[in-house]
This record gives sequence, structure tokens and C-alpha cells, in this order.
Amino acid sequence: MSGSTSLNPHLVKKNKENRDNTPSKSDRKDALVIADMVKNGYYSETRTTPEAFEDLRVLLSNRDFVVKRLVRTKNQIHRWVDVVFPELRHVFKDITFIGSIATLRLLPTPTELSKLQPQNLIQGWKTIMKRPRGARKAKALIELANHSVGSPSASHYYKLHLKQLLAEYDLAYEQLEVVEKEISTVLERIPFAKSILAIKGISVIALAGILGEAGDLSGFVHGNALLRHAGLNLAEASSGKWTG
Repeated sequence: MSGSTSLNPHLVKKNKENRDNTPSKSDRKDALVIADMVKNGYYSETRTTPEAFEDLRVLLSNRDFVVKRLVRTKNQIHRWVDVVFPELRHVFKDITFIGSIATLRLLPTPTELSKLQPQNLIQGWKTIMKRPRGARKAKALIELANHSVGSPSASHYYKLHLKQLLAEYDLAYEQLEVVEKEISTVLERIPFAKSILAIKGISVIALAGILGEAGDLSGFVHGNALLRHAGLNLAEASSGKWTG
């Protein structure tokens, strides 16, 4: 094969039974199947991709990795709260909101929280948040901490675990911000990206995903060609009077 053409491995696998009507596989048979497909024109021309689109592909792969780490860490924080201080959910509906995370940073266990006065908790929030929560939330948290059904054992090591989880949470968020900033920078190098982003409902990350996988859209003669490239084109299945 030359550098300008390529064969779909899935099609090679489907065509391997055409030679001897068996699903057997060997290097010799693979070479013959590939030669037959090339002879019959069952290959596609390789599309060269400009550097900006390759950059997007790498960045999107990096972002997927960071997002998975972030989701995994959030799930572990949820589990920690369920075990140690489940009543926290009565005050903060989302455990990963800034107020909840700030509370976990300051006083992660109900025992520590129950010893405070509302004004002390509010003062602690002010050291972390620009807009701290009010006295009503602080009072509710302290009352719940006094009657918590969370596990009181191994509190030192639960606090250590939470400290590590929050460090991983912060690192993942910081890395996500860096990657998404780089994605926006790369999109600025693509002339038609700004026009597509003007379309309602298309975000920076969504467009980066499309361009990272599809490459330069000017290489497609029609929208249906892009759908076919993505494997989203409709295929007919008919037999006799039935059509689907």
C-alpha cells in the first residue's frame, strides 16, 4: 500500500471468508485478501490533516483522560460523605458545589463541626469563598453535625483520605482548565471555526471534538459525506416487500 491510500481493518476482516469460505486467519491469507481488495478498488484515499486538527485530536484525548479522573474523584468524595457525614446533603444538594467543598476543606468531620458556633463557620468560609454562605446554613450544618449518623471511627484516616481526594480534585480541575484554554487557542487558528461557533448550541468542546476527528471540513463535498465518515449515515435493509 502507498502512503496515500488506506484499507479499513473491519472490511478486511469481513472479506477474509471470500477466498476460502472459512473464518481462518493467517499472515499469508491476510496478504492475499488485502491484495484482492486493492485490485478491486476497495480502499480509500488517505486525507492529509493540517496540524491544527491533529493538535485538537491530541488535546481532546488529553481532556477525556482528565475528565475521567475528575469524575472518578467526585464519585469517591460522594462515597466519603455517605460514610462520614451523610447529613451534609440536607444543606448542600450538590456535594461538589463551592460551599460544600469549602466546608469539607475546613471541618470535614461532624465532631469538629459540632463544636463551632455559626459565626465561626461563616468566618472560616470567608477565608475560602468570595461570597460565603449565610447564618441559616451554618446553623443547620452544626445542628445536623450534632446528630450525625456518620461513622465516628478512624476519623484521622478518613480526614487523610479526604485531603488526598481534594488534592486530586483540585489538580484535575486545574489541568482541565489548562487543556480547555489550549483547545480555544487552537480553534482560533482555524479560519471557519468562529463562524461555526456562532451557531446556537455548538460549544467550543463540541466543535473541537468534531474537527479533531473529522479534520478539515472543506475536504468533504457534502454533509452526507461527513455523516458517512462518522458512521452515522442511514443504511437500507430490505427483503422482498419489507424495507427498513
